[in-house]
Amino acid sequence: MDAEALAPADEPIMLGVHWVAVHLDDMPDRQVRLHVSIALEQEELLRPGDISVGLTGVPAGSTESGAASPPTPAAAVELEQVEGPDPAYPLPFVETLGRTAVAQYTFANPDGLVPGVLTVTLTGEVRRFRLTAS
Repeated sequence: MDAEALAPADEPIMLGVHWVAVHLDDMPDRQVRLHVSIALEQEELLRPGDISVGLTGVPAGSTESGAASPPTPAAAVELEQVEGPDPAYPLPFVETLGRTAVAQYTFANPDGLVPGVLTVTLTGEVRRFRLTAS
């Protein structure tokens, strides 16, 4: 997927054969919490190694409301992932009419950067989500 076609973070998207939805929360202790929901087939399980995420942040004020493109790579800073799913176990899931796996991550954000672009890799398929105003 090219840089001009970032998915909006407020809409589920297809990533390979899975529907994926993301949700970000700023935490009061200079951290960002990421929740990823993945629609699964009936008996399917995902392991933490099947998914990876990366999150960039930009200084406040470097993104403008109505900006058509993400922050420039020079302004973007990769946030450090400090917590993620336990690699020893499959991802937890909930099951009602369908099955949804859940992966939660925490990123350090000591400089209070504004989350910019989230990259999700799931079973080799990559998609980038725009987190700043567009």
